[in-house]
Amino acid sequence: MRKLIASGLRDPDMRQASLAVAGGDKWTINDFTRRHGYKTMNLNGLREVEARDDIGELRNVYRFTKDNVRYSGDITGVDTYTLARRTLFEMHNGDCDDSLVSIGTMLGHNGFGVVARCIAQKGVRDMKGRPVIGHIYALALIPKFAPQAGIALDATLPLGDLGTEVEADRVVDYRLF
Repeated sequence: MRKLIASGLRDPDMRQASLAVAGGDKWTINDFTRRHGYKTMNLNGLREVEARDDIGELRNVYRFTKDNVRYSGDITGVDTYTLARRTLFEMHNGDCDDSLVSIGTMLGHNGFGVVARCIAQKGVRDMKGRPVIGHIYALALIPKFAPQAGIALDATLPLGDLGTEVEADRVVDYRLF
């Protein structure tokens, strides 16, 4: 997973788009999409952000992903991963790991540390009856400098906002990476 998030950091266009999303720079995003022939993005959720407003940046990244990437499971039943550019700008859809890579890439471009949280939920078991880790999402480490906490950015949940996670009573196990 780290390799996929890091691979997006070498894409200068994705870096420009990530910085614009976090700051709410709608002109730069529209310019980026036009230059690359992508569909117009829903930018209504973006707000201009003051310097060092970590929560404002996180909210923009979350809203941008939520508004522009439709959740869809892996079509073939096999877990596949795509690059942030493909998920955000070309396909406009993906599953939880695609959302993690997209959000993680944008957060990395903007100086945030990112942790991946993998969870096993009640009722999801393998053939031997053991809980299965079946969902993953990003935790942004805040504040950017000297992080002390993590805030969830799970854009795949149908309801919720920045910080919303699967209810604790539905989680039977988790791992942080």
